[in-house]
Amino acid sequence: MTEKLSALAVDDDRREVRKQAAALLARLGIDAFRNILFLENFELNKRSWINSRRNYDFFYNDEFLFGAEAGQCEDQFMKSPLYLPRNFDLEMVSTWKSGSSSDAYGVLIGRDESNFDTFGMSGAGQAIVRTTRDAETAPDLLAWTNAPAIHQNGTASNRVRVEARGDKWNYYVNDAFVGTVANTLNASSYIVGLRVCGDQMVVFDQLKMSGAGMN
Repeated sequence: MTEKLSALAVDDDRREVRKQAAALLARLGIDAFRNILFLENFELNKRSWINSRRNYDFFYNDEFLFGAEAGQCEDQFMKSPLYLPRNFDLEMVSTWKSGSSSDAYGVLIGRDESNFDTFGMSGAGQAIVRTTRDAETAPDLLAWTNAPAIHQNGTASNRVRVEARGDKWNYYVNDAFVGTVANTLNASSYIVGLRVCGDQMVVFDQLKMSGAGMN
C-alpha cells in the first residue's frame, strides 16, 4: 500500500510539473514546443550553412546575414535531409536589410539541391513561389503578387509559414494567406534552405518545422 501511495504521489508530481511547464511555454508563446520537429536559431553556424565563396555571409548575435549580387541568386542548404510527416509546417523569420527591394528572398524546401520550391518575398511587399527542377528554373507556381501583410524595407521582421498538406503548399506571410500551390516534389525526405536574389542583404533569425497545425 505504501509503495502504491508513493507511486501515486510521484505521478501527481509529474503531472504538476508538466502542467507548470505547459503554462510557462504558453506564456512564452511556444506552447507547441513539444511538437517541433526541427529548430534552427543560427547559433554560430553549428549546422555549417555557409557554402559560398563570398566573404560577406556571416553569423552575428544568432543571426545569419546573407546576401547576393546583382543578377544572381544565391542558395544555402542545410547539409542533412529531414524525414518529415506528410503534413507539416515550415516557418522562417527574416528581415530585409539593404539593397534591391524588388528581388526575391525567402525559404526553400525540396527533394534535393536541384529540385525545390522557393517561397519568396521582396522588400517592396510582394510575394512569389518559384520552382526549380533538375537545376533549371521552371515556371513560377505563384507569380509576383502584392502581399499587404509584408513589413516593407526592413521596418520589421517577417514570418513566413508554409503548410504542407498532402500534395499542396499553403503559403502565409505574417499569418496572412498568400496562396495555395501544388507540391509535386514527391519527396521521401526534404532538404531546407535559404535563397537571396539580386543585390540585397537579408538577416535570417529562425527556421522551424513542426507537426501540422502546431505553430
